[in-house]
Amino acid sequence: MDYAIAILDVGKTNKKLVIFDDQLQLLESTYRTFPPVERNGVPVEDLDGLLTWFFEQLKGFARKYPIRAVACSTHGAAFVGVDAEGRQSLPLIDYTYEPGEDFHRRFYERVGDKHQLQRTTATLELKALINPAKALFFAQSQFPEEFARTRYFLPFPSFFGMQLTGEAAAEWTYVGNHTYLWDFHEHRWSQVAERLGIVDRLPQRIERPWERLGTLKPELASELGLPPDTVVPFGIHDSNASLLPYVLNEQEPFLLNSTGTWCVVMRPAEQVQFAENEIGKSVFYNLSAFGRPVKTAILMAGLEFETYTGILRSLHGTERFPEFDPEVYRRVIQQRSDFILPSIVVGSGQFPDAQPRAISDGVTYRFEDIRSGTRLPPFFSDYATAYAVLNLSIAIQSKVAFERVEVQDVTNVYTEGGFRNNGDYNAMMAGLFPQHTFSLTGIAEASAFGAAMIAKTAHDGTEPAALRSLLQIDKEPVQGVTLDGLDEYVETFMDYVSEES
Repeated sequence: MDYAIAILDVGKTNKKLVIFDDQLQLLESTYRTFPPVERNGVPVEDLDGLLTWFFEQLKGFARKYPIRAVACSTHGAAFVGVDAEGRQSLPLIDYTYEPGEDFHRRFYERVGDKHQLQRTTATLELKALINPAKALFFAQSQFPEEFARTRYFLPFPSFFGMQLTGEAAAEWTYVGNHTYLWDFHEHRWSQVAERLGIVDRLPQRIERPWERLGTLKPELASELGLPPDTVVPFGIHDSNASLLPYVLNEQEPFLLNSTGTWCVVMRPAEQVQFAENEIGKSVFYNLSAFGRPVKTAILMAGLEFETYTGILRSLHGTERFPEFDPEVYRRVIQQRSDFILPSIVVGSGQFPDAQPRAISDGVTYRFEDIRSGTRLPPFFSDYATAYAVLNLSIAIQSKVAFERVEVQDVTNVYTEGGFRNNGDYNAMMAGLFPQHTFSLTGIAEASAFGAAMIAKTAHDGTEPAALRSLLQIDKEPVQGVTLDGLDEYVETFMDYVSEES
């Protein structure tokens, strides 16, 4: 190979450093988790620990590979406050922290009507601090001195870009990702940014993700053992990084179901346009790497799956999942007595007003009681049944997300990420939409791969279209399963989740 590419891929749970060669073949990867730490009574991200680990690992890989480009992709709910030299000046609050209803009310009193903001910023209301504008508003009151001395509020990939190059800038996949900070019609920072009084502290240089942000700071290059002309592109939002190969490869309309802690359902669209019945619903638009709208719906299905299966594995003393048995699903569906309802992060997903709980024979079991083990629904005693109820819950939530991004307008549906290994889920999804072609796709480290694409483009001085010959997306067809009575089960599920809406 002529050179190698290093990618820092920052997920909510795992932080990865992934190495590719110049033909975008994955060479090696490593990862770590960094639990939040507490500051002023709220959880904040350990960015010091993350940066130390990143540079240590990058230095090690620099001894093994001829790295000539470094790029970053990150999850989509963080702007980081830095001083003029790029040092972190403001704690980055864990976006799952919930400040309470009074906080959300004060936020909209300050910045404007949430429904009108959905039209102009293409952003849905998310609880906790998943909207970055909310996180900045909260940080302003929680850390006023640090907030006041902040020079720049940088999108998360841009924060790492500044650590590498010293340059403060942004790219559009991140500013357009449920931030409330970007006006999709005026193509500038929004009235929310203006009313928060931060426009002059947001980057004014906004470019395509694959443009060159700069090269490594000389002292950093020397410390890491990398050439000082190592190229750093602007970076990219992780879900849009996952989407990039499909945008380049697909000729037919498609939907990508990118699954992980967050499941992000994306359909490229021609324009930002909400139907009236979509206002107030959990649907929004991203901007693709090419600056085009992507209709999007999200749910924390990966987190729900890991949480509940963790409880079940502990309860039944096994690390294995039950084998897919359609008869178990048919029995659960026909009885329509057992349900697991979203969302364990209240205010997120497709049912933001629902309270997380299980129902068994009409009796409610609170999620907190289930998690603590103080009160469990009877069906949890049967591992296969509980596993089926959980997968039904996630499939129904995904069905709603698919419909909200107008799955009827596409031909192909691709599922990538963690849920491609969940045969129960995929068989049900294909069964719920029999008129569509479902496939599992096999891009290893999909978000890191998309980031490697922009790094190679920046290094070579080309356009992403030049990479088409290197993009081979393995597609495994999914056979759907027919489950009689599923529509009625879905209807009962929807009745339960709408009770508190």
